[in-house]
Amino acid sequence: MIEITGCPGTGKSTLFPDTADISNVFLFFCFPVVFLKLFIFHNLIFRYLFINALCLNRSFKYKLAFLYHSFRKFVVYFAYHNSDVVIDEGLSHIAFNLELNSSDRIINFFYTFRFFLKSTDIVIVTCNEDTLFNRISQRGHKRLYTFKNLNMFIKCNKKVESLLIQLIEPFVGSLRIVINEK
Repeated sequence: MIEITGCPGTGKSTLFPDTADISNVFLFFCFPVVFLKLFIFHNLIFRYLFINALCLNRSFKYKLAFLYHSFRKFVVYFAYHNSDVVIDEGLSHIAFNLELNSSDRIINFFYTFRFFLKSTDIVIVTCNEDTLFNRISQRGHKRLYTFKNLNMFIKCNKKVESLLIQLIEPFVGSLRIVINEK
């Protein structure tokens, strides 16, 4: 399995348009099974997600959405982890959602998720801050409202990206960095 990750607006979906199409019906039926599997067999991850969601300085609605999308990423993982498939914003992307902007927090995250990511190949799509600013100011982003301004949003995400690039490699199958200059 290959996961495409990177800052919002870097062009992940543009560069990799043929990612797996996950139907919401499929996710709806698998969601309770995966939720119980994480709760019973991977309790550390279950607790990690809940504790970090509670610690986010965001609205209750944002925290619920974060948990839903995180568990949805696990449904996709369990369905496709032994397949030759490309996933847009898989488990590794949770680091962006949690705004993990310190080395300790990134290492803790990847150490906690290492079992799931060790056989996953990661592609980090990046671009320069000016390009990112232009793209997001033109199209917006659903998480943008949680920041005071676009510059803070970009700085936070670029910090997470930088730490991922520096620290992720020992925890994943392989790492590739793609610079989107378009």
